[in-house]
Amino acid sequence: MNYLFKELIRIPYDISIEELNLIEETEFEVDLHGLIFSVAKSAIQRIVRYSPRHIKSIYVIHGYIGGTDLKKMMTKQNMKSSRIKHVNPTMNPGQSVIVFKDIE
Repeated sequence: MNYLFKELIRIPYDISIEELNLIEETEFEVDLHGLIFSVAKSAIQRIVRYSPRHIKSIYVIHGYIGGTDLKKMMTKQNMKSSRIKHVNPTMNPGQSVIVFKDIE
């Protein structure tokens, strides 16, 4: 069987709102691994808040070997956005996916 996996674009955690609004893909990834908690939390909340409406999901690399604080932060409640449908772990223990609600 031949599985096709789409390569995601990776955005910087400190992307500007203007650059964020230029993203045409429906999903992307952001790497928070190695950031201090307050910077990572602020970055992902800003990215979620200002992501264009066509974005369906954001894959967040948070790591897990050096500690699980960032992983534990990845909850719908902590993201504080009514756009979020759910936040789930992926098969990679160092990654979670934020899935947005369909907006009509």
